[in-house]
Amino acid sequence: MKEKILDIIEEISGIENLRERESIDLLDHEVFDSLALVMFLNTLEDEFDIEIYPTQIDPSTWRDIDKITELVESLME
Repeated sequence: MKEKILDIIEEISGIENLRERESIDLLDHEVFDSLALVMFLNTLEDEFDIEIYPTQIDPSTWRDIDKITELVESLME
């Protein structure tokens, strides 16, 4: 699942080789701007058949690939 999420992030952000730097803060390093984050959330919902309510999720989740993966896994349960 983490690999698929990385694929989605790379596709939306246009950043290649994110796997080599997957511990970076996605927001501080401007991997996502506001439009890209919305696109990312929509893609996650479609890809994993989940519903994400951003207002109910700690904003720091979107900074870390591992936290995003944990969120998606928990929403799939």
